[in-house]
Amino acid sequence: MDGSFASGFKRNAERLGPSAALIDARTDVTLSHRELDALMARFRRFFRDNGLGVGDRLVSFLPNSIECLLAFLGTASAQGDFAPLSPDSSEREAGGWLEMVRPKLCLVARGAVGRHVDIMRAGGVKIVEIDLDCAFAWLPASEADWAKEAGRLLLKTSGTTGEPKALVFSIDHLWASATAFMSLHPAVDNSSRFLNLLPMAYLGGLFNLCIIPLNVGGSVVVAEPFSGKTFLSFWQTVDRFDITVLWLVPSIVRGLTQFAVRAKPEDNRARAKNVTLCFLGTAPIAPAEKVEFEQAFGIALLENFALSETTFLTSETQPVSPDAQLRHSGRPVPYAEFRFLPLSSEDLVQSGAAAGSGEIAVKTPYFWLGYLGKDGSISRPLDAEGFLRTGDVGRFLPDGSLMVEGRLRDFVKRGGYFVGLREIELAAERLPLIVEAAAVGMPHKFYGEAIYLFAKFKDGTSPADGLVKAEEWLRNNLARHTWVEKVISVDQLPRTASGKVQKHLLRERLAELEQAASL
Repeated sequence: MDGSFASGFKRNAERLGPSAALIDARTDVTLSHRELDALMARFRRFFRDNGLGVGDRLVSFLPNSIECLLAFLGTASAQGDFAPLSPDSSEREAGGWLEMVRPKLCLVARGAVGRHVDIMRAGGVKIVEIDLDCAFAWLPASEADWAKEAGRLLLKTSGTTGEPKALVFSIDHLWASATAFMSLHPAVDNSSRFLNLLPMAYLGGLFNLCIIPLNVGGSVVVAEPFSGKTFLSFWQTVDRFDITVLWLVPSIVRGLTQFAVRAKPEDNRARAKNVTLCFLGTAPIAPAEKVEFEQAFGIALLENFALSETTFLTSETQPVSPDAQLRHSGRPVPYAEFRFLPLSSEDLVQSGAAAGSGEIAVKTPYFWLGYLGKDGSISRPLDAEGFLRTGDVGRFLPDGSLMVEGRLRDFVKRGGYFVGLREIELAAERLPLIVEAAAVGMPHKFYGEAIYLFAKFKDGTSPADGLVKAEEWLRNNLARHTWVEKVISVDQLPRTASGKVQKHLLRERLAELEQAASL
């Protein structure tokens, strides 16, 4: 059977015609699979009427909305490249994205203002403002045919050097990956309803909570991204729209659990009465936290291990015993291969892993296409046998499940976002007051990990003045989800004999400072 995006989507549109596909949580507007298919045909005409063709790039600054998902799906069906960026992106991020992806068209919400939009306009990109009212009056009435192949998705990421990169995905590969992964979860079908509350400038909002639900023929309720202000209305939304499948990240799990302690156990169970399955991704969660959530709401959390470059590599397919002591991410999916590469003693210390663990290397048929270079080339750093070194450290447990213990690369996972620490360090070092900087991640009870920055200031700089200016500089030059918890002044950064910053010592110092503050 042809497993392409075009064939799969059209087959579902014909088979499920009047069934709900997308539901807007703000307006209650519902689009059926057939209606969504028709709107995508109108979007393809819009795409071409604006001078775009196969391989041309469209940047979206749209917030979470049905219009954003329509632009994504419509661009893919026109064989264009969809390159979203968060609507709260900084001027620097927008400028780097413009240089990297070289788009022809940029979609923004009507009335949107900001330097990120001005940067695109100044770069010669056509700006189209659209209304987010689910009326789609901005689309032409006429339609255009599907392209022969699906287009691509381009997402911003931080490289190990700190310089932003663009991850390039084949939509056909993502669709095929969704088919393979969901075959492990047959309980999810065309009767399933998902809640999309992950940002649509990232893979979670577009793959996990758009492509996967549409792949199985289910429906998606589109809501604003999860935040502190949505905690109180979360379960009302779940109940109001009869949500049956949740896809959460550890910070959401922690927040919901914290609110659960204020309610009666029977009330918590009643709130989640319609939910039959809950996936958990982006980062591991402590067994005790997992059990606390499951007992509070009566929902099993099914964990997985995945990278943007690989999609899913492991998955739990059934609940784990509540007395499990070790955190893990499920067993390998049938189509993924694993290797564990030996580590030096220094790397073991830096990652915090146990002796005998190794760097995880993987191979899968659903790899991303590669990283887009500024020269337009696409590179994919696989070894001679087609394995990708993940930078994650782990091992298999006796039951065959994967335990991820730490990382070699400088990344943290904060509130569901993958953040490159080198990007933060480079942003800090552009401030003339800072000689050098080192960012580290520390456990955080809500976000999973928080980011701290150690900064060495120029001689003669007042520490108090330097800290204030550094924090202000970072907030003005970094996206909100990469903001640091605190800047700490140091005379020198600890280094190994080879000159490498010993970040485990910085984390130890942070732990000491936190302990002293609690006394």
